[in-house]
Amino acid sequence: MVEALLRRRLKDHPTLETVDVSSAGTIAYDGNLPSADAVEELHQRYGLDINLHRARSVTKQMEADLVLTMDRTTTAEVESIGLNAPVRMLGDFAGTGEEVADPYGGPRVGYRRAAAQLDRLIGEVVARLVDDSSGERG
Repeated sequence: MVEALLRRRLKDHPTLETVDVSSAGTIAYDGNLPSADAVEELHQRYGLDINLHRARSVTKQMEADLVLTMDRTTTAEVESIGLNAPVRMLGDFAGTGEEVADPYGGPRVGYRRAAAQLDRLIGEVVARLVDDSSGERG
């Protein structure tokens, strides 16, 4: 969900057109389909189609300028893998310190709440990136 929501937000900012976004998980099974609830939630509420998305696992060989995670546990897991990239929790990077609960396997309402929280946090992240790209932040 976060990959699609972030891509949507980045489209509105030409200064961020070169930002490359991809998602990976610490307990993802490579090639798995997105959950039906995630697909429906993003389609119904945000007009996004994630049917073609496939899961992939975080590996030490991945290259990134920044890795954003959903919660503190995942942050620690990703850091322990030893990526050559800074790892920050999405909520910390957005400035709220919030963790995002993984809705996987739970009721549909969990996906709705997670998507809304992610969209809000991503809005803050994109605002920060816009500021950083224009030199407004130190």
